[in-house]
Amino acid sequence: MVEDAEKNGRGMDPRAFVRRCHKKLGALGLEMAIEQVMVFHQALRMSLFSHPQIDIWDDTVTLSQLFNGVQHTPQEGAFIDQRFIDYLSVNSGRLPEIHWRRFEELTAEFFNREGFRVELGPGSNDDGVDVRVWKTDASATANPLCLIQCKRVQAKVEKLVIKGLASDVQFEKAEYGVIVTTSTLSPGAKTTTESHGYPIRAVERDAVAK
Repeated sequence: MVEDAEKNGRGMDPRAFVRRCHKKLGALGLEMAIEQVMVFHQALRMSLFSHPQIDIWDDTVTLSQLFNGVQHTPQEGAFIDQRFIDYLSVNSGRLPEIHWRRFEELTAEFFNREGFRVELGPGSNDDGVDVRVWKTDASATANPLCLIQCKRVQAKVEKLVIKGLASDVQFEKAEYGVIVTTSTLSPGAKTTTESHGYPIRAVERDAVAK
């Protein structure tokens, strides 16, 4: 894509790449090219190295707040402190070690920054729904766009979790559900999702790190 991109004053122009894929593969190539450009743009936008920071913080935070779940109030960020995000962006291998509540907050922060209206659950007695997401223009009484369950675990996510989330999606009349996990779905969970046609999407370990 870099070789095909035409450069302008603001960076790379992906139109040449998109046109080439469209010409070679037709409508499917066009769809794949646009998706690739969006993924590339998202990665650049979120990268710590793409946006050098000059912030001077007024206080300090400790890693115990990230890993042990000590209560904290974000200085910058709606749900989780930006400094924790900065740390994880260069230490993504430690994602499975962070406290489960920080993992829920990190997930909520992502969707909030993507422009959605987000509700983070209480952390316990949430009936398996950790985060609810609405489009920004949704009314106060609208059904959620999606329900999210966060699984900061080492073991694979089993099909029982999929079935439970699918039931919640149906009950709350959401469009779909999302499993966000530091692990992966088990083969049985993937088979169950496909065979039952559950409206469940999975953001697994590698995608979370990216």
